[in-house]
Amino acid sequence: MAAGLAGGGLLLRPTAALAAIPTRHLTPTILDPRTQPTAYALSAATGVNAAGEVTGWYGAQGLNAFTWTSSRGLRLLREFGARATGINAQGQIIGRLEIRDRPSVGFVYRDDRITLLPTGFIPIMQNDRGQVVGNADGPDVAREGLLLWENGIITDLARLLPSYRNGVPIAINNAGQILASFSMLNGLDILTGGGLYDNGLWRDLGVLVRGRGISTYPRALGEDGVVVGGADTGARNGDGLLQPTPFRWEDGQLTDLGDPGPQQRGATASALNRHGQILIDTEDFRTGATYLWDAGTAVQISPDGGPLAFRGYALTDSGIALYGRIYTDNAGFAWRGGVSAWLDGINGFTTSQYRPLWRVNESGLVAASATWPPNTPRRAAVYQVPATL
Repeated sequence: MAAGLAGGGLLLRPTAALAAIPTRHLTPTILDPRTQPTAYALSAATGVNAAGEVTGWYGAQGLNAFTWTSSRGLRLLREFGARATGINAQGQIIGRLEIRDRPSVGFVYRDDRITLLPTGFIPIMQNDRGQVVGNADGPDVAREGLLLWENGIITDLARLLPSYRNGVPIAINNAGQILASFSMLNGLDILTGGGLYDNGLWRDLGVLVRGRGISTYPRALGEDGVVVGGADTGARNGDGLLQPTPFRWEDGQLTDLGDPGPQQRGATASALNRHGQILIDTEDFRTGATYLWDAGTAVQISPDGGPLAFRGYALTDSGIALYGRIYTDNAGFAWRGGVSAWLDGINGFTTSQYRPLWRVNESGLVAASATWPPNTPRRAAVYQVPATL
């Protein structure tokens, strides 16, 4: 596996003032027609494609997957117990069937036909070519795997990794490249690393420095095969913990982007777009903020974190960034053209470092769930980020 090469930091610190507290608000369109769903009959929008078709799940005497467009409204899929988790440009929907007292079963839904996946394969993400990536944890799988489904054929990608212990897929692009984070056995150590699967082979992202316990944490993959994330340097913060630095990886070259935060407590790159712009989140739990890195300069786009840090979510080619406070609801924001706006009532900024709960397309349509109006149950919702905020 090819080792990454350490590069010098590229960060130039700006002199501009910090981002102000947003004053503009974007209110959601609620997709769930029920005005009073119970706590056990909620809903969420979990995917949106370039054409503005939204998918998600709807709880009503069990689960039902749905699709929604602004012109057609909400339409339930026929399969009972289906939880949809994504939709691609061709309208292909992935998800899982959840029927009481039975194991979950993954599915692919296309042209009003459902294909059930083998037991233990739960789809997580897909690309516009219809390739589906998921995890395997069923009794017929020897170890937790990284699986690829394409045209009815499943490939266990984890078996191509020596010393593999477990892992999670992070992204797949339309070239069929797959980014994953996984644990590897290295003697007595268990290290966290990252790899890019391309044309039947894994490429190791490498590390910035060599040393015991040093790890690399990939977070996002571009259409051109560029990877961003965080990598240990051996430096430790005031709590004695290893602090990562944001990196950019391309063709075997691992480059340190530098920590833009004033506290210098570590940072991680969380999203990127085709223009080479990157979101970077500083790591301090209470003052961490989100920055936009562009051609070597990082500008803070979120307010200061307190009482909880901000994390970047998505960065589109059209210049929309989504970010929010960790571990809390009603604290999500959209940024465009130097201005941020609240996403009123948005739910569940993810506690996962890998997979977001919100989706956004290039037209600024955001799929999520929202508690809106306030003090109502969570329901599937969309937000529209305008061309000018």
